[in-house]
Amino acid sequence: MCFEVAFAFLFTVSHYASLWQVCLAGIAVIVTLFTVAAPRADPLIGLVAAWALLGIFVELENPENLMNPNKFNFIDWPHFVTEAVRRTALVLSIASACAALIAVGRTTWDWNMGRAEKSLTRDHATAEI
Repeated sequence: MCFEVAFAFLFTVSHYASLWQVCLAGIAVIVTLFTVAAPRADPLIGLVAAWALLGIFVELENPENLMNPNKFNFIDWPHFVTEAVRRTALVLSIASACAALIAVGRTTWDWNMGRAEKSLTRDHATAEI
């Protein structure tokens, strides 16, 4: 009986733990794609992700709302899980802010290169009739 309860608890925690890992990995992939692979880099995606992940980091510093047994669908999260999510959110927040800086640099570079290409292709000849 005790083994069954422990197994059910571990299965529930591991199921939800893998869910938060997939969600945070998805955020990291989206920020990376919009920074590197998009034709025009968008720094706003990285800034919003950094802001949201920093919010997760701050909220999990004192997870009293998460650990409230009176809320709907209460799960008693072990401290190591909430601390792992908190630290992962901080690392990804910093990485997303760096990705936003890279996107700003990429946008500036593309804008300057486009301006240089236009100046090389511009015809400065004047026609007199």
